[in-house]
Amino acid sequence: MVIISKTMETGELVSFITYLSQILMSLMMISMIFIMLVMSRASIARIMEVLDEEILGENNAFTNVSQNMNLVKEINSYPVSIAWETSDDTIINTDGEIIREDIPETGISCTLTAVLSCGEEKESLEYEICVKPSVRTKEEEVFSSLEKKIKEADTKQAEEAFFTLPTDPVKDLVGARRIRYDFNQNRN
Repeated sequence: MVIISKTMETGELVSFITYLSQILMSLMMISMIFIMLVMSRASIARIMEVLDEEILGENNAFTNVSQNMNLVKEINSYPVSIAWETSDDTIINTDGEIIREDIPETGISCTLTAVLSCGEEKESLEYEICVKPSVRTKEEEVFSSLEKKIKEADTKQAEEAFFTLPTDPVKDLVGARRIRYDFNQNRN
């Protein structure tokens, strides 16, 4: 190997190249860390976007939740598992089911917390939601009323051996259909 003007020894040149390559490798590692940070931010943004779409279900916004939510436990094609917590489980449970039926028109605020886990890393996301009463059709109202009356009668007559049915015909108009129950006293 030829060294110009013989001011640097061969060992000095080798150590200089070694130090230079170590510095360059460190700079490459730092640049890879920055690239990974940018990629992870994009992944987090995409996970949050997919999560927002998934959990809303049939609702159009977090400020107007009137149907059950779809609180998923995992997101397809992402290695993330999700555990849910709710600030008030008398309004909505951790499966996304709206529990309370006597919700005022103004709605009830509640906080859902998603705990995202990937390996040993955990991150929490909070969703402020406003649960509002669902808009029911006349048919749904009638069936809900019937179901409520049946539950009341069931609890009232739980101790009795037979369930007493009404003796008068029950008629109700639901949409364009008629619901009719006729009780025949001659049957056993």
